[in-house]
Amino acid sequence: MDKYIDCKITRQESTDEGTFGIFSAPELGFNCLTIELPDRDNQPFKSRVLPGLYMATWSYSQSKDKWTYKLENKNGRAGIRLHSASFAGDIDKGYECDLEGCIALGSRTLSLTLQNQEIQQILTDSKITMREFERLANKRPLLLTIE
Repeated sequence: MDKYIDCKITRQESTDEGTFGIFSAPELGFNCLTIELPDRDNQPFKSRVLPGLYMATWSYSQSKDKWTYKLENKNGRAGIRLHSASFAGDIDKGYECDLEGCIALGSRTLSLTLQNQEIQQILTDSKITMREFERLANKRPLLLTIE
């Protein structure tokens, strides 16, 4: 079996607009930003996953119709993937959201005014960032620490 690539997400601010963090994979010389759902007590489809150590493997996602990294089922959560997204806000509070518990990688954040006139911080360049990470990781399994 291929050796795992050690990766780490260091979470920073978590608000109703999402949880932002920094992703690093030192072996690959790769760093970027992350976005996840806000902390909502590990509720499926509403919350980010719990901090901890996760194994992730390259697998086919039927819902995304493409190959992505999927985290192991853990702490009552299943189907958590790394994929592109820009929005991770609490929809019950009027924010936009592209995620249901997954983790997105991107290069920077910016504030966007929504149709309802709320301002929401989002992640940008996610598709490009995901493609670059996936190219570097080359389908090898990941050992992801989230703190």
